[in-house]
Amino acid sequence: MGKFTGILLASDMDGTLYGHTGRILPADREAISYFIAGGGTFTVATGRTRISLKPLLPQLEINAPALLANGALAYDYLIGETLFEQNLEGGYLHAANIVAREFPEAAVEVHSPDDIKTFRPNEGSVAHMAYICELTKEIARLEDAPPPWLKIVFIEKPEYIAKVRTFISERFGGEYALMSAYSWFLEFLHKNANKGAALERLSVILGFKRENVYCIGDADNDLSMLTRFKGFAPDNAEPEVKAAAAQTVCDCDSGAVAQAIEWIEKLNPTDA
Repeated sequence: MGKFTGILLASDMDGTLYGHTGRILPADREAISYFIAGGGTFTVATGRTRISLKPLLPQLEINAPALLANGALAYDYLIGETLFEQNLEGGYLHAANIVAREFPEAAVEVHSPDDIKTFRPNEGSVAHMAYICELTKEIARLEDAPPPWLKIVFIEKPEYIAKVRTFISERFGGEYALMSAYSWFLEFLHKNANKGAALERLSVILGFKRENVYCIGDADNDLSMLTRFKGFAPDNAEPEVKAAAAQTVCDCDSGAVAQAIEWIEKLNPTDA
């Protein structure tokens, strides 16, 4: 029984554990190993899907199912099995086509569990695929992307994406979940899919007490878990994210996750 036994920590990837250096920092990797060796359970809660997290797996030590696609999918890489999945349902294709017609400059990415397809690629979507080291097949119609769909991503300049968000909110109300990892990015998911709900579901399945669940993240798509659990925000996080977090740590390029683990150790000073 180590000092971190009974503690679950979920970290966002981009802008938190994976910064602007193009790698996970040695300090963060060492801290995660220390946390796991001390009995802790560590995983990631990311907007990436199974295919887009794959390039980072050699750098990543996790000992619990990963929460992917902003909570729409929980996948256990240790045994190669899906724990739970929340795909888009109902009239999502019709809704996506309405939005795509209304905003013709936006690229549209369709993310399935093992596949990414792009409709009307633009500079932003090409840059996104390069960033996650993934190839995508261009499609002529959204109908050409077979189900299931985990999420739809609209990509354009921030001021344009703000209009897309407003349109979807006004046209479809609460039918879908909307969140952003970046200002030029708008993700469209099942209304029940978010990191907070997924982390809560995972913690129940794994048997963790709510007070022993921690998380860290930097963006709008992390708010659902930062408002439910004890949360940390890296210094590079958006202002509303810092406000939601219990503690701000150093920025993502200086070892934010390592510093969060230091805080967890201070909060749990004795062995379980």
